[in-house]
Amino acid sequence: MRNATPIQNEQHFSALVEAAQAGPVTIEREDRELAVILSIDDYERMRESHLEPLRRVGSQISAEAKANGLTEEKLERMLAEG
Repeated sequence: MRNATPIQNEQHFSALVEAAQAGPVTIEREDRELAVILSIDDYERMRESHLEPLRRVGSQISAEAKANGLTEEKLERMLAEG
């Protein structure tokens, strides 16, 4: 992972974006990491890896609800009754 300071960021932003295509670029100030520049591919991979477990849980809950007789109509009625 490449590191950069805020001054370098202002002067060489396009170079940092280009460097992020090869891997994350960490933005540092006073030896403290503040932010990371990611390529869109890295971002999408990270986002997808976090969303997939939520999708699985949602599918499991949906299947269990259906197995217990919950329909869209029943759910709408329950939510409307508050």
